[in-house]
Amino acid sequence: MDVGALMVFVMLGFCFWVFLFVVLVVLLVGLWRMLRKAGQPGWQALVPFYNVYVLMVRVIGLPVQWFYYVAILYLVSLPQQLSAFEILPFTIDLPELAIVVVIGLSSIGFFVVRLLLRAYGQKDAFGTTIIMLFFPYVLVYRLGFGPATYLGQPAQHDIPRLPWFR
Repeated sequence: MDVGALMVFVMLGFCFWVFLFVVLVVLLVGLWRMLRKAGQPGWQALVPFYNVYVLMVRVIGLPVQWFYYVAILYLVSLPQQLSAFEILPFTIDLPELAIVVVIGLSSIGFFVVRLLLRAYGQKDAFGTTIIMLFFPYVLVYRLGFGPATYLGQPAQHDIPRLPWFR
């Protein structure tokens, strides 16, 4: 391989990691601001999994079981993700499991994004929800730095309580 071509690949890789770092910083700072608008301490945005719990349970008002669903779906898919990167000494090839996890997380994510838009007084149209589901950094930046104000927990009135989770 030519040295010039190798340098181009190195620079592209470096630019890619810088871009990912900038997106991560925008997500964390925007989530910090979103939580501050909702009356929660901003440092909660920096703790993995706990920030999802705070967003779903305290900001949106979903029952804690919804967070358990997300955690279980993620933990079920973790061995398959680790075996894909050859971290585990064995391989797990269950495409059906991956399909169930993707459908489950996408449907819960769609519902959470709609409630999050409603909690901050934004229009929760179907198209806006789909865009925000695929580009969450736009949603976090828009709600954190935009003129949106926190109106309260919309999920307390919109979600029917299931009898076996009382």
